[in-house]
Amino acid sequence: MEVKKINWFLPFFLAGYIVLSTLSAVQLRMLTDAGIAFPQWIIYILGEAITIVLALIYIFVMKISIRKDMQYKFIGMKDIIMSLLTGYLLIPMTLFLNSLTMLFSKNYLNTSVQGMMEYPYIVQIILVAVIPPLVEEFVFRGMFYGTYRKCGILKAALVSGVVFGIFHMNINQFAYAFVVGIVLAYMVEATGSIWASVCAHFAVNTYSITVVQILKLSKMYDGVINNTAVQSTDIPMTSMLLNLVMMFVIAAIFMLLAILCIKNMAKRNGTLDSIKASFKPGCKTDKDERENSQSDGNAEKRIITVPLIATIAACIVYMVMMEITR
Repeated sequence: MEVKKINWFLPFFLAGYIVLSTLSAVQLRMLTDAGIAFPQWIIYILGEAITIVLALIYIFVMKISIRKDMQYKFIGMKDIIMSLLTGYLLIPMTLFLNSLTMLFSKNYLNTSVQGMMEYPYIVQIILVAVIPPLVEEFVFRGMFYGTYRKCGILKAALVSGVVFGIFHMNINQFAYAFVVGIVLAYMVEATGSIWASVCAHFAVNTYSITVVQILKLSKMYDGVINNTAVQSTDIPMTSMLLNLVMMFVIAAIFMLLAILCIKNMAKRNGTLDSIKASFKPGCKTDKDERENSQSDGNAEKRIITVPLIATIAACIVYMVMMEITR
């Protein structure tokens, strides 16, 4: 898997996703107007189907072996439990970044969750917490991080995190997807398996729908929604900032616990030294990665290329325009 080629693929991947998703939505709307009803879950499935098909086309054209080139080895029960725990420990940071970006951005997290409320809880789990993690981890930790990894673990985690963030196409979700993406990449590195990040991604995605389900069972959901709508416009700025500071402190504590979980998994799997080395400039691991890159030619020396920069810039402009025009 080559860095230059996957960076060229990125703009086509995102553009293809937007175009095909839009065309699918228009087609469904036309069929609905013609009297043919479609359940809401088809929209969620279509989005993930488009994502995986575009990725598989790239893998087929580039002749990439999923078994050999992607880290899909089985993990033990201890790593499964620790991965799930790590995912749940990431939730406070996700909530903090969600609240922070809500100061100047629409809350897309609540919008996406509310669209699922008509379905049974198990269906919500499948649509939100099973299918998306399987698809997105295959694409972003398997394909993108797996390719970038030859340029160094830290750089690969950061860039694949950015790619994961811009895929969501809005500022609100970009913020926490970027941070979560970095952590998930290090989980793959710690265990040597994408299944660890799939488990953590599952945990993160189950949070919102599970909380809503609990509120509905306790008959508190409508009251919470109404109070939130009123309070969001009535809370003074000083109180909002104080709440953000408190959320950040809690999020930082939970993030440290998540790091300890990853450290535990890395130690058990014998990858702790390489992870520690990734944070040291000029370390042996980085040197080896540079030498490997040079042996593959100039195209593989850098993880940052013109297509990558142009794609990120275009996505940032798009996300800003979305907020300005909403």
